[in-house]
Amino acid sequence: MVELRAQAAHDERYREQFAEHDRAFQDHLVDVIEEGIETGTFRDVDADRVAEFVGTTVAGAMTRRVTGGDDQAATTARAALDTYVDHILLVDGTEAKA
Repeated sequence: MVELRAQAAHDERYREQFAEHDRAFQDHLVDVIEEGIETGTFRDVDADRVAEFVGTTVAGAMTRRVTGGDDQAATTARAALDTYVDHILLVDGTEAKA
């Protein structure tokens, strides 16, 4: 995927496909967050902003792991995301399910 993404810098067809994929992933994350807000699991946050943060963090960790063999980056990113979810996103008194 990283090699294909690199092609997007020079090829509009790749760029369009990845933009579509990124939008679909972003939309899915927004849906999950909005559902969590509606059920009272998540705080009343800006779902688009949180989804962008989560998606970007996951993509960055994945890219570092694949391109640099940095398994620690993925582990660190996961731990930081868990902390973010626990302290920023979840309503007090609930616990994140891994």
